[in-house]
Amino acid sequence: MTVPRTWSNQAIVLQMAVAKEFGTKDFAKLDPQTVVMSHFDGMAALISRKEITLHLTTPPVMYLELEQPGIRRILTSDDVLGGPTTFTNIFSSSKFRNANPKTYKAVLAAFNEAIARINKDKKWAAQVYLNLSNDKKSTLADIQKQLDDPNIRFTTSATNVKKYADFMFEIGLIKTRANSWKDLYFPDIHDQAGS
Repeated sequence: MTVPRTWSNQAIVLQMAVAKEFGTKDFAKLDPQTVVMSHFDGMAALISRKEITLHLTTPPVMYLELEQPGIRRILTSDDVLGGPTTFTNIFSSSKFRNANPKTYKAVLAAFNEAIARINKDKKWAAQVYLNLSNDKKSTLADIQKQLDDPNIRFTTSATNVKKYADFMFEIGLIKTRANSWKDLYFPDIHDQAGS
């Protein structure tokens, strides 16, 4: 087996889908046909219909693409992993956490507060996104609709990350197999329902 040349969530999800279809030994079968681009560059390339024919991306780009004629969704990470999946994490090294416990706790508390605030007031969250992102194409209603998508969840619970870790171990991307999702996260969130 070869180690994948890209390690983004999208690349790993595609490799997982390929492994399901063709077997784990062929997980990288489509790698030579993939290119790495920023989300918005990928959208421009897809819409041009000249450079690429498939784009694995994230909100808000996936929603913007679906508004274009002839573009449709054919696969999601939920399809590949069998349900909702944690896509974005905040992380720290053990060294930093141990050397800076107050900072670590403050960041974790701020993250928990932000997640709670987003879930309580999606309109506020949409406005914050627009204020910070410089997104000139989306309206407040567009972003709020995206935040209300039942497939998008804002939580501090780690969901389906063990499946990512198992696959990454199987293909040689990581050297140690995780026994549980808790092996991948600090104890501060071990009281949550994770997988």
